[in-house]
Amino acid sequence: MDKKILVICQSHHQLEKGLYIQKVIPSTVDVVFINQKLNLSSKVLLENVNSYKSFEPLSSKIDEYDKFIFFSMVPSQQLFALIQNIRRAKKIIIAIQETHQLSMHLGVVNNLIFSVDIIFAASDLEKKTLDQLQPNAKIYSIGWLFQNGYKEFISALYQPSNLKEITNHALIIFSAPTNITTSSKESFRVRKNILHFLNKKYQNLKLIIKLHPLENKSLFKEYARINCIENISFAEENQSLFSLSKNASVIVTSNETQAFIDLIEDDREFILYELGKENFISQYFRSCLDITEINGVKFYSLLKHSNNIAGFKDLYCKSDGEAINYFLEIIQQQTKAGIHNDKMEIAAWNYVYGLSSDFKKIINCESSALASNLKKIFDSQETFDLRKLDKALNSLPKRTAITLIMLKLFVDNDKIQTSLLKDFTELMFNPHIIQYFAIDSIRFEFYLRNKGLAQCIPFESNSLLDVTKASFSKKSTIMNTVFIIEKSVKDLRSGPIRRFAYYLIDRTISSIKTHAN
Repeated sequence: MDKKILVICQSHHQLEKGLYIQKVIPSTVDVVFINQKLNLSSKVLLENVNSYKSFEPLSSKIDEYDKFIFFSMVPSQQLFALIQNIRRAKKIIIAIQETHQLSMHLGVVNNLIFSVDIIFAASDLEKKTLDQLQPNAKIYSIGWLFQNGYKEFISALYQPSNLKEITNHALIIFSAPTNITTSSKESFRVRKNILHFLNKKYQNLKLIIKLHPLENKSLFKEYARINCIENISFAEENQSLFSLSKNASVIVTSNETQAFIDLIEDDREFILYELGKENFISQYFRSCLDITEINGVKFYSLLKHSNNIAGFKDLYCKSDGEAINYFLEIIQQQTKAGIHNDKMEIAAWNYVYGLSSDFKKIINCESSALASNLKKIFDSQETFDLRKLDKALNSLPKRTAITLIMLKLFVDNDKIQTSLLKDFTELMFNPHIIQYFAIDSIRFEFYLRNKGLAQCIPFESNSLLDVTKASFSKKSTIMNTVFIIEKSVKDLRSGPIRRFAYYLIDRTISSIKTHAN
């Protein structure tokens, strides 16, 4: 008898998708929810779902399942331990992209960082990038799984929306603000500008706002009140996106949110707002009739019955039914456990989490050019070729782990060559690392400041660091104090005092990181 499939969800959106996967797969599927904080929306869905505060309890359940499905693989020590236990049991690890994240966010956002056996890519465009990032995985571009069938399923899970009686409103679906996702450009001030534009454009429509499920709703509500933003109301947490959109006259989303793709089946007007660089969505609709730019925000107006929308769906989503059928075919046929045994990669992550020092042993024993080059990180950096290493690290999981190892080694070693630090900062200290390893990145930034090399940080990375530190300042009194102290010592003329101050700052940040892990 076939064993079961376990779907592991880590957010409200993943939980919705996990329950849908449970419905469409004919074999037995269990869904678990890993999340320390449950919002009202999530509680509605948890009737037949086991909820845990960490990954740790799942290790005792591995023998019950043949396949494990994830929607994200953001590294943590607990998740790494679970993955290793699954691999030792020779079970299959599957990832389903929860959004078109790589192409939406130009590579900065990619939560599939650990190695997996199978990836169901959100689109052909996503697969093209994933082929380069996860060369050891089998990657399928079958079409977007979460279309009409998913929409009907989710709508049936929730109580009918009290907005169904409203027929003359604009639904604004805001993305994650900067205090949740540091790479986001959606500040409260930007939201205010968007709402002012919409109030002028749609004077006869009520503006109903759907906030990001992870944000503290009261913060923006209070901001809107203080800034006298008129003609707005807020959707309740337990209202589904699809019920909210049902009778909307116009739907407003960012070009960096999955909501646009989720709702393009709806026959209504859309407004897309673009805050940063053009991505595949805004590029596709660049030729629309009405594009307006106000206060740095670009607005794309897409009319009802738009051929542009239909063409976009055909290109990036493909057929709903065919995607599901293809998915089921692959899930049911794939019965042999995937074998991922990259000893260097596994050892590197063990080293990152302080679980083992085998990484040194492995690179000393291996005869590959990559290993030979890596040896020089721990020995003499004189002949270390970072650019050669950069080209050789074609796997994101391995590259990420080795980048983190190098960050730590550089900070802990005061004798690193300036040229090596400059090359590393240019080639490997990028927004993706800062996005997912914030404390490590801040520690490295302060190290560069102490060395007088902060100017080597690329502009985009530096901007993201500033946003990251601002976010930490609001969340942590200790981190805010650290940042204040660092600002006061960075320009000290006394070398010994300056170095000692940075030493204390570094020890404090290291302690915070250890506590967080």
